[in-house]
Amino acid sequence: MKRDSIWKKAYRSWKKPSIINQTLRTIQKDDPNASWTISSYDTAPFLLGKFFPNLPNDLDSPIHNWYRSTSIIDNDPEISIREVNYAINIENDTKSPGWDSISANIIKNIHLLYPTFFNSLFNKCLLYGYFPKCWKKSIVKLIPKSNGNTYRSYRPINNH
Repeated sequence: MKRDSIWKKAYRSWKKPSIINQTLRTIQKDDPNASWTISSYDTAPFLLGKFFPNLPNDLDSPIHNWYRSTSIIDNDPEISIREVNYAINIENDTKSPGWDSISANIIKNIHLLYPTFFNSLFNKCLLYGYFPKCWKKSIVKLIPKSNGNTYRSYRPINNH
């Protein structure tokens, strides 16, 4: 891996949290006036809007309820046990656990003890059009790409 590649920079950042936990700097907005953010408190919501546009704070908004109500289709094919086995087997044991702190090893061990559990769980989620809120959460860190002064100078990386 090249020393200056973005993945090498991300790896170095996770080894040295001081690189990640730096104060956000002011950046140039992409508005017609080319204005700048005033402080890190101004930069943070600007970056949030750029990287995660139009996300409502309430995950149970009317639009989500409507999608759930239209997701129940009588002839929708179920997820097969083979698909679940494949998805679980390709999970990387060395990756950090997600927001829920459940690692790939835990999932694999549960699957060995209860081979139909995840298959049943996923198919019930599809049937009822409901997915737990914790499955929709993530911790995203901004990796500075360069000394640039725009939102494009950051790369959002999900490390949980």
